[in-house]
Amino acid sequence: MQRTRIGRPLALTLAVFALGFALDVFFFSQRIFVLVRGAVAAGAAEALPDALRPVLLQFGLSLLLLAAALLAAAYVALRAGRRHSDRERQENERRLRAAREQLLSEQAKLRRAYAELRTAAFVDPATGFLTQAAMTGWLDANHPRFMQLSAEALLDGGATAAFALLYPDDLPALRKLNGRDTAEKFLVALGQYVDGHTRKSDLVARWEGDALLLVLSAISLKDALMRCEALRAGVEAQFFGEMPPCHSTLSIGVSLVLGGDQNWGSTLARSQAALRRARQGGGNTICHDVLR
Repeated sequence: MQRTRIGRPLALTLAVFALGFALDVFFFSQRIFVLVRGAVAAGAAEALPDALRPVLLQFGLSLLLLAAALLAAAYVALRAGRRHSDRERQENERRLRAAREQLLSEQAKLRRAYAELRTAAFVDPATGFLTQAAMTGWLDANHPRFMQLSAEALLDGGATAAFALLYPDDLPALRKLNGRDTAEKFLVALGQYVDGHTRKSDLVARWEGDALLLVLSAISLKDALMRCEALRAGVEAQFFGEMPPCHSTLSIGVSLVLGGDQNWGSTLARSQAALRRARQGGGNTICHDVLR
């Protein structure tokens, strides 16, 4: 692009210089020819050098002026081409910056859209907690890092991860009497209460409909049961929601990761068995299945 922009003025300048040089040579050649012919005709050949000297001097000065004009024209053409190239480069840089800003804006939009999709896929809209799919993925990735202890070690105070399934005993009745929307609002309030009374390292997810799965990290059986009892007693003493205020007790099934558990599903199965026993016993209680 630069060669096209700058080369054309240079080519035109060289063409004009060549034309001027040719005309200059032709003009002075004619003058020299006239002088030589006049001197030969007059028989004054000895005076010819003196007559030619000013003509040749004028011819040299003319060539110098022509060369100076050529250099000046070339300089002007190069400066003009350089200015044009600078303007073109600045315009290209401006367009590149604009394209880069647009690309960054589109990337930000895509990141926001991706985050919204992840939120929609991994966060339960009713409670704001992890969905079962999200918790499943987290357990798949982290279960191998859980300490796998024997039942005796757990009873002696060993710490590992605990799975607690929380089920609101009165939720089916609340849904039947007050409708689905009220029951969902109750679950939101219940989930917020559980979240506010657990550690930052603990995770809560909605599990199999109306249950909440609480994963307590690095905790002993005694501490896990104490925390679950605090949740059970706290929920029993609370009314959730406003129109109308709702009350429910909790049934909780607790299990801890044991040596020999092939995967987190084995631990969860024991939590489910403990929850069934708690519900079959009338609810509002805690059962654990460490000894199996």
